[in-house]
Amino acid sequence: MLYGFSSHVIPKPRDWPAWAYVTGFWFIDCADEYEDQAPDELWDFLGFKQAPLCFGFGSMTMPNPEYLTYYIVEALKKTHQGGIILSGWGNVGRIVNPKDVLRVFVIKDVPHDWLLPQVKAMVHHGGAGTTAAVLKAGIPSIVVPFIADQPVWGEMLMRLGVSPKPIPYKEVSEKTLAAAIEAVLGDEGMQSKAQELGEKIRGEDGVANAVEAFHRHLGLMG
Repeated sequence: MLYGFSSHVIPKPRDWPAWAYVTGFWFIDCADEYEDQAPDELWDFLGFKQAPLCFGFGSMTMPNPEYLTYYIVEALKKTHQGGIILSGWGNVGRIVNPKDVLRVFVIKDVPHDWLLPQVKAMVHHGGAGTTAAVLKAGIPSIVVPFIADQPVWGEMLMRLGVSPKPIPYKEVSEKTLAAAIEAVLGDEGMQSKAQELGEKIRGEDGVANAVEAFHRHLGLMG
């Protein structure tokens, strides 16, 4: 049995059998390939005086994405921050006020391993893959869980000290988002913990560990 998460995040329970392996996260490296494909406008936005935050909700869809977009933009205004919105499947990021494009950059998707090391923090849905990518990047999270296992990951990140309390999707507003952003950016301890955890996770090779465990279990290794 292979578990593709890091023991630095969830230690292997003592009562699990020997044939249950916690390998580390399984990542696909896309950063080098994307480096030459990144649009000039994205490079320009990342080149501003201060690093932005990233907002992305993966495959989550919602009936009124314009509301979430509004809350994001207003929270960024309140906290005097810039943001990159990954519009994803939910089509978040339709900017109504032309002036807001100076504060917000919207793009369909960008490889996490390329973008996240260049931002301050990420506001996301708490999906397992996105959570792993943010942890690897060594930045804090603000989790807005929608469904399934997402609340669990949000709680886990909070317990690890790399995220404030999760904001359930139905409780999102410019006020709750702004408060969470201020909490993250004002907490040097949280930022330090995220960096330390990121270093540990980057030191793992979950895919190689999984392959080795698979071969060992089949008796293909001495």
